[in-house]
Amino acid sequence: MSIKEGKKLGFFAALTMLVGSVVGIGIFFKNGSIFRTTDNNGMTTLLAWIVGGLISLFAAVSFSEIGSMKTGKVSGLAAWNEKAAGKKWGYFVRFNYSFFYFALLTPILGVFVSELLFQFLLVSKAISSMPHVWVHILVGITLMIIALGVNFTSIYVSGWIQAVTSVLKVIPLILAALIGMIMANTHNLKDGKNAFEVGSFSFTSLLASLPLVLFAYDAFLNVGSMSKRIKGGVKTTSKVVFLGMLSITVLYTLIAISSILHNSGFIGSVFSDSLPSNVQEPLTIFTFLFLFISGYGVLNGMSAATVISFNEVVSVNTLFGSKTLKNKFGDKKATILILSLSILFWTLVFAIPSLVLDTDTIVDAFSNFPTLFFFGIYGTTILLYNRKRDEMTNRKINNILYLSMSWMAIGSIFFVVLYQFAYGMTIQLFLDAHGNSHAGLFAPSGIGALQNWQLGTILLAVIPIFAGAPILNLVLAKKFEQNEVIVNTFE
Repeated sequence: MSIKEGKKLGFFAALTMLVGSVVGIGIFFKNGSIFRTTDNNGMTTLLAWIVGGLISLFAAVSFSEIGSMKTGKVSGLAAWNEKAAGKKWGYFVRFNYSFFYFALLTPILGVFVSELLFQFLLVSKAISSMPHVWVHILVGITLMIIALGVNFTSIYVSGWIQAVTSVLKVIPLILAALIGMIMANTHNLKDGKNAFEVGSFSFTSLLASLPLVLFAYDAFLNVGSMSKRIKGGVKTTSKVVFLGMLSITVLYTLIAISSILHNSGFIGSVFSDSLPSNVQEPLTIFTFLFLFISGYGVLNGMSAATVISFNEVVSVNTLFGSKTLKNKFGDKKATILILSLSILFWTLVFAIPSLVLDTDTIVDAFSNFPTLFFFGIYGTTILLYNRKRDEMTNRKINNILYLSMSWMAIGSIFFVVLYQFAYGMTIQLFLDAHGNSHAGLFAPSGIGALQNWQLGTILLAVIPIFAGAPILNLVLAKKFEQNEVIVNTFE
């Protein structure tokens, strides 16, 4: 095996990169928010996880063919959109995928991992109380810098980190699913009720929960952006995406059932509700240790995709400043500077109000936006590809299977995204303006609670950034660098 080939990820390493990127943060953090959104009704919660899983699976099947398209200087989602709809739309996706999606989510994941770390220290009695949010932001940024540094240095080392963390994170997940279902009739908490006995099914609550559920399934395309770094290229990548997402959908559904049977959105509570009190403390410590490891695995996987995305957009001078900085410092330093400035922008956007309120509700709210916006992009990508599918030479899937799955993905994604923008996260929130938005992780309520009107206002403020930043970037690049950012990356 050549040195070049040896530095690429194999099938198992790529699969663990996918599982490690998707599984971890969402199932642990968002499940509690989903329970609060559904008023702890078990049937609504279960259907939310199932529907979200099916939407993601339909999309994954579609992208397993779309991802087999040959790409040029840019890979993954941005290249697929350019191939399907031209260089202008390709530029819009390429810019936002790096600046809006990766630059916003990566520091947020760092904050989440910090909260897991300190929760582990708290339950193990190494500290007496959770620190204020500024500590989580500082530690989170530090953890993010470490993860990005590893991925800038060696994708091979990052792959091994991902393999180890992915294997370790599965342990508490499988235990939670099995113990929760086997001990379904054992209850130490909440008056012995399971969530199937609480409240009644609500379709609107199910729809309100879907952005949170989709966050837990998101990032499955990160590995699609890494096809050039995977042995076997796009063919292996498409298999990894499909197999990985199918496994994750089954696992999440089983964990949802286990959580519902014990009326808790938190895996640690499933253990304490199922087992004798004398083993609850060591199990809680064990759980949070593995949650921290799991969270770092997610951060590492996201960092890998972030580094690759910014390497590519800087190589084709997509972001303003790329051309000038490359001429002055070289490609690698220019990429680091552009990435750092992009992350700094979004960190200030969510960190300043978080510090003022001293709560993690703002961070949690912002984490849902990249997923919501880009599931819309995913649906659009599939639609654009289907429009030109007859002209493509990469058709790898049975025609009936692909078309049925892809159109179900398009219909369900557009319904969810349009509902959220047109009503769910705007009109509906302002109708109950001062109600609790249910955002937040370890600080979801109290003085720092985020009200519905505040969540809706944040969304309305983010929309013009998503739509207008690519235009501003285009104007600045033309005026100050004489740089045409709308280019054909396949040349």
